Amino acid sequence: MSATLPVSGTQRGALLTVAVSAVVSIGLAGCGDDGTTARASEQPPSAVTSVSPSPTPDEQALLLAQYRKFWSSLTPVSRMPATARQAVLAEVAVDPALKSLLHGMSQGDAKGQVFYGADVPRPTVRINPDDTTALVDDCQDSSHAGLIDKATGKRLTVGVARNHVSVTMKKQPGDLWKVSYVDYSKSPC
Repeated sequence: MSATLPVSGTQRGALLTVAVSAVVSIGLAGCGDDGTTARASEQPPSAVTSVSPSPTPDEQALLLAQYRKFWSSLTPVSRMPATARQAVLAEVAVDPALKSLLHGMSQGDAKGQVFYGADVPRPTVRINPDDTTALVDDCQDSSHAGLIDKATGKRLTVGVARNHVSVTMKKQPGDLWKVSYVDYSKSPC
């Protein structure tokens, strides 16, 4: 997503965009955008200048576990009462992604829309040598995920099999890796 979080044409990604630094603006690459998709107004974090070519297997495994947990939590969290979401999402996300996700899901609530399915990550990871920032380049299979009308269960969007996502993850000393920024790249994967 070189086009900050909600990719025009990405319904779930956009809802995830306004919901993750604009992660719920509703947009999965390949899905039609009706022009109501919210766009993230926040700028992506500055690029990491020095990146470790090969993180330790343990650190990479910890990061990938959190990364997968983030994506698998989005559908169930979108269906929770709004008051319960922040505590659950705070386990896998930090601002600006956390704030954006909560905002995006709130917009989905107003429209009667929630997520269905799950994105299947296929990530590659680059961890900064200071072990506090990582960049995840992902070509997710989003073909079994999207947005549904909460009342009717009717599918409103369907994702694509090759959804290019770039994610920045942060880690504080003694804490777990957490998603801080999501970008739905316009470049193919």
